[in-house]
Amino acid sequence: MFMTRHWPFTRAIVFGLVAALVTACGGGGGGGGGGGGGSHALIGVLVSSDLAEVPAGGTASVTATVGNDGAHRGVTWTVICSAEPCGSVSPANSASGTPATYTAPATAPTDNKTITIYATSVSDTARSASLTITLLAIVIYVDPPVTTVDAGTTQMLTATVANDIAQRGVTWSISPDSGAGTLSNPTRTSVTYVAPADAPASDVIVTITATSVANATSSGASTITFPAPALVIDPTTATLDAGGTQVFTAAVQHDPTPVDVNVTWEIQPESGAGTLSDATSTSVTYNAPADSPASDIQATIAATSILPPALSATADITVSAIVVSTDPSSALVPISSKQSFTATVQHDPQNQGVSWELVQSGSGCAPVCGTLDSSDPTTAVYQAPATVPSASRVALTATSVTDTSKSIDTLIDISPGVLSLAPTVLDFGRAKPTFESRTQATTLANTGGVGVAITSIQITGGHARHFSQSNNCGTELAAQASCSIQVTFKPKDSGSFKATLAIVDNDAGSPQQVALSGVGSSFYSVAASAAPSGQLRVPTPTGSQGVGTRVLHLTDSARTDPLLADGSKRELALRFWYPAAAARCRAAPYTNPAVWSYLGELAGIRLPTVMTNSCLDAPIADGLHPVVVFSHGLTGTFTDYTFLFEDLASRGYVVAAVDHTHEATAVELADGRIAQSLFGSHLTRIAHLDESSIRLLELARNGDMRFVVDELQRLENQPDSPFAGHFNTDAVAVAGHSLGGLTALRALQFDPRVRAAVVLEGAMPDATFAVTEKPVLLVDADRVKWSPDESGVWRKLRGPRLAVNLPGAGHLAPSDAVWIARGAVKTGELSPERAVSAIRDYVAAFLDAHLRGRPAGALLQQRSAAYPSVDITLQQQEAP
Repeated sequence: MFMTRHWPFTRAIVFGLVAALVTACGGGGGGGGGGGGGSHALIGVLVSSDLAEVPAGGTASVTATVGNDGAHRGVTWTVICSAEPCGSVSPANSASGTPATYTAPATAPTDNKTITIYATSVSDTARSASLTITLLAIVIYVDPPVTTVDAGTTQMLTATVANDIAQRGVTWSISPDSGAGTLSNPTRTSVTYVAPADAPASDVIVTITATSVANATSSGASTITFPAPALVIDPTTATLDAGGTQVFTAAVQHDPTPVDVNVTWEIQPESGAGTLSDATSTSVTYNAPADSPASDIQATIAATSILPPALSATADITVSAIVVSTDPSSALVPISSKQSFTATVQHDPQNQGVSWELVQSGSGCAPVCGTLDSSDPTTAVYQAPATVPSASRVALTATSVTDTSKSIDTLIDISPGVLSLAPTVLDFGRAKPTFESRTQATTLANTGGVGVAITSIQITGGHARHFSQSNNCGTELAAQASCSIQVTFKPKDSGSFKATLAIVDNDAGSPQQVALSGVGSSFYSVAASAAPSGQLRVPTPTGSQGVGTRVLHLTDSARTDPLLADGSKRELALRFWYPAAAARCRAAPYTNPAVWSYLGELAGIRLPTVMTNSCLDAPIADGLHPVVVFSHGLTGTFTDYTFLFEDLASRGYVVAAVDHTHEATAVELADGRIAQSLFGSHLTRIAHLDESSIRLLELARNGDMRFVVDELQRLENQPDSPFAGHFNTDAVAVAGHSLGGLTALRALQFDPRVRAAVVLEGAMPDATFAVTEKPVLLVDADRVKWSPDESGVWRKLRGPRLAVNLPGAGHLAPSDAVWIARGAVKTGELSPERAVSAIRDYVAAFLDAHLRGRPAGALLQQRSAAYPSVDITLQQQEAP
């Protein structure tokens, strides 16, 4: 049984309605005399409370202020709810400005219940105002929520009971009630699970339930796996070239009476997939076939135990086939000129390189189609003929010497002019719509003896808007000179796109053309579709301090919301994570229940219940704490990075995460409304994003960041602020993911109060980004080659800078999707757990150095032995 109830976020503590003040005029006269006239204002009522949420048996102070009541008769209090009991206000009548006390019912409701309290003027019963208070249900969280307990061992379980003002605690029960272990030493807050002495034949799922003594309808549970012994093989997968070897070992887990492991080994298929040697009772060596396969071989190693219990396990093996590629992959070569080609042969254990041949219509065509100098096994120099042959396209075939069935054709077009172009085909693969780009280059060279005038370089075709180009060619390309044309694919939406880069000049081969293709694909859909149901917990923070969290709702009264047309002021939700003072912990929800439910509806799945490591509204720890202001990705939400926020808070930082209203998929506003995105969602489809919309979003985000930094100062100085005296506003950094990374860089650029920036898989700014001396950390996922935008930004970072790259990782690796949708988000050579650890450690080390002034550790100065697959580019290095 999983706990699915969530605690609501605390809303503003003052509610109420102010009656309109209306002026009425009257006069009178009689007989022959004159009359006088006058005016009076109608009575108005304002009501407020010091609390918005009250547990059963709890109290809240309520105050009514009555205007224009000359008789000073005050108000009468009335309490209404959907079902009795509703509680009461005492005294039932109170004077204007005199607090009364609302007392909640002694019994907690099954679910949170809304209580409406009315204050009605005694002098004019038509005048009243109301406020709402939430009567909190009892909520129980059992720690650990999910665990595994081996036979013969024990596990202590602890219950945290929220909103039980009498602290009556819980009773404990176990299911199934026989054969699955027992409970011992039960208390109001804890119990010990004792697993049976003997292991089961198959895994048993045990549910330990904690039921509230105060309200038997409220409960929480822990799910325990009581596992059967299992045989495991290490490693579970291996990829080898022909002739390679791999040692596999076997071990038994979850066996309460361990015996010496004794297994037999076999391979499937039995022939053609390699052999096994040096087999022992616990290990074996796999030997891949000596010859490279025609295609990848998939093999399975199976281990079966001889002694009871009879167990088995498997490991998967891939033997890679040879793959041949060439650079450039295509070319336009002028008559009588030369072009070099290099071949790369992967998975060739003999390293014999390739043989080269010029082919037309399936047959060798040299010397009519040109000649080759191919004495080097990996490089060939092609020379075009003196005149263009009747068939102007020729294939340069590179064939593996080790496996002649593996080859690749490089297409060469022979030009009558003097301009060469390589490559002539650019395939950009997949990119994330709107805010991810892919850049490749082609080289234009003048092989002649005089300059060539260039008329235009442009992208044409029906999908041209998805591509852009920049170049250093100028208006004339001098003799024997070359220039580079950078083409960027930045899809505006999802789909397959093709276009042509056309170069118009006075050369005989004009126009020279490059075929362009790319695919725009949503980068969140895989994570959303793979999100599990059930119960999960945010990875445990690594710092020494407890974590508090609090939501504040703010209105920027000086700014009209740029995303709305009704002139309303900009409303924001801001969630803080911070080091908490020791206090009784009320477990915080991962996000607002209504928002979480809405996200699940959009994704078309039942989202899991996510437990956090944070205490809701806990007091902040003593001292001044550095602050990180965070901006989420396009249409994301401010809780999408909780694994990082909780960890930073546990290390002594305050994180202030902004929900960018009307762009974030869903935001709970101060009055409980859920503001949905005007631009679609990453969970379905991001829409309405033309260039003007993107600029509008950037404008809104930039204003949000400035306003939040302003608010930090106010919250620091305001005596009744929950954070008063605890923000170090001289140590403020900004951070963000994807579009939020661009938002962070803009805040760094424009706000002198910001000292440093952390950019997680960020969209890069254009040429308007100015040189900065402030520290910047770039964390990227699978950056194979730096784009011109990235290189340009790197050159403008003149202060402390570090670039961290997670090879093979996905765009969502820096977000909670990496552990919520485990396996759906790529993490390269890192496991999801190691990816979480790496991101936490690099970000914290960078902030420690540049907000706290601590010495830069080894993590910031060299490739880390803890994360050997993570690439770094140091401050003194140029962009690769």
